[in-house]
Amino acid sequence: MKFLNYWAYGLRVASEMEFPELYTRFEDGIPDLRIHLRSINLLEGKIDQNATYSFKSHNNIFYVHVKSVAFYEISNGINITIYPYQDALISDIRVYCLSNAFAAALHQRKIMPLHAGAIRNNDKISLIMGNTGSGKSTLLYHLMQKGYKVFSDDVVVVSTRKGSNETSATSSYPMMKLWKHQMKGMGLDNGQQVRSGVDKFPFLFHEQFDIHARKIEKIIILKVVSGLTTCTVRKLKGIESVILLFNQIYRKEYLNRTDYISSLSLLSSMANNIPCYEISRPMFHSTEIELANLFTKI
Repeated sequence: MKFLNYWAYGLRVASEMEFPELYTRFEDGIPDLRIHLRSINLLEGKIDQNATYSFKSHNNIFYVHVKSVAFYEISNGINITIYPYQDALISDIRVYCLSNAFAAALHQRKIMPLHAGAIRNNDKISLIMGNTGSGKSTLLYHLMQKGYKVFSDDVVVVSTRKGSNETSATSSYPMMKLWKHQMKGMGLDNGQQVRSGVDKFPFLFHEQFDIHARKIEKIIILKVVSGLTTCTVRKLKGIESVILLFNQIYRKEYLNRTDYISSLSLLSSMANNIPCYEISRPMFHSTEIELANLFTKI
């Protein structure tokens, strides 16, 4: 089967499966990671097909199973083999590959993925983090309406230059996940949901996608607080910053003990050298515009 060439998470990817979400790579060169397609029948009797979601690791091979979607085998950070279920939606197969399977491959390669969106300002970027429901995508959307360039929607990979405290981030792939009213506000059709059971829709931005690593200028961590009527901001310091950053490691449950320890060095460097702020927003008040305006003043 012919391989299609893509770029994702700073890696050159060759895939037997088409990924319209990914940035097409035109240059030649040996891929960093290959994606293979195989029949689920090859695993008959070897996996528990009734498990809703499961993962395990053995001898540098990581396994992820998503019921009725696919079984993913990730080996040595250089191969992802997909065994899709016959009736699975192709969009579901792709999204779990781009999230869970890639996260496992990145951890195998000792690359740090963070659950963060990012906005670009000239040659620098600002990371936007927060737990699910904190408003990351909504803030990105409103900043985009203000003319900011979206660098990444959901995940970035971070690294520190050898011999330097400067930390940079690389984007994952050029797709935002937007709510229906946001798509309508941009005059776009919804299309198919990002995945089953999630009321968000894909917005692709291939033409303005930036594949280069960019210096991180600041970090914003969003928090939802009951009882507030307006947004507040405070600067984070020391170990508190490290803990909050650690909580945003993408799929940190995939880390082994050694990787847990080594990740603290990079996160400590980020906390010590990059301004980090926490923005708290009300749980029961609409503050979308206020939040975007506050971000621009930090």
